[in-house]
Amino acid sequence: MGAAGFSALVLGKPPDAFHEIERASRSLRWDRLAFGGRIHAIAGHFLGTPYVGNTLEGNPERCRVFLDRFDCVTLVDCCWGLARICPNYSEARLVKAVTQTRYRQGKVDGYWSRLHYTTDTLSNHSQARRLEIVSERFPGGVAWDPVTSYMGDHPSAYGASKADPGFQRHAREMEARLDPVRFKRIPKDHWVDCYPLMEPGDLLALCTTKAGLDFSHVGIYAGDGAFIHASSSQRQVVRQSLSAWGQSVGTCNGFVVSRLADFPL
Repeated sequence: MGAAGFSALVLGKPPDAFHEIERASRSLRWDRLAFGGRIHAIAGHFLGTPYVGNTLEGNPERCRVFLDRFDCVTLVDCCWGLARICPNYSEARLVKAVTQTRYRQGKVDGYWSRLHYTTDTLSNHSQARRLEIVSERFPGGVAWDPVTSYMGDHPSAYGASKADPGFQRHAREMEARLDPVRFKRIPKDHWVDCYPLMEPGDLLALCTTKAGLDFSHVGIYAGDGAFIHASSSQRQVVRQSLSAWGQSVGTCNGFVVSRLADFPL
């Protein structure tokens, strides 16, 4: 069965969120924007959309795409996918685009085909040249060995573990494959120096000191030192000062910045 056969697209009615996207795209001519600018514009369209967590979970595994609710990862997923299919929108094309970036080799093949850690997403798509980790050349970067052990350490925190007796073993195998991955992390006291080198539409991955985790949050850079993200504390998609956010989150110890690419469906 193809990717579309494993998918579920929830539009949010009324209003019809998908048709709202089409109308905004036509009126604001998103297709004339550079790719990063298009991602930024689409992210801005979703300001105020409710934050809802755990929307990807369910059995069987499907590429679940929601336009009326987001967590931080699904917001990025949708903005990247919608930018890629602009201006030829269809539900099937959006699901295919999201499947290509959310799943290993762009195919839904059970729970473990999904890219669960941000480290996996960045490494996977960097190797495939679907994104460039531009912060590797930013000033102030420090060598960083991200830790990815949370799923293996806390299997009971994941609903999928109830249906998979081998959950912890599978998690450990996935985490072992990620162990060699390294990045340069930009500490918070160097963020301001990096803003002139960043472009609206860049993917921000916020590093964390939480045990077993690599990144705790992602968002879309909006220019002028701000980013658009699905905020769990504000319960909606917001535009916020990146430095102010970083100062308020004590467990954040830096960021990694990537430039997302367009590529064929």
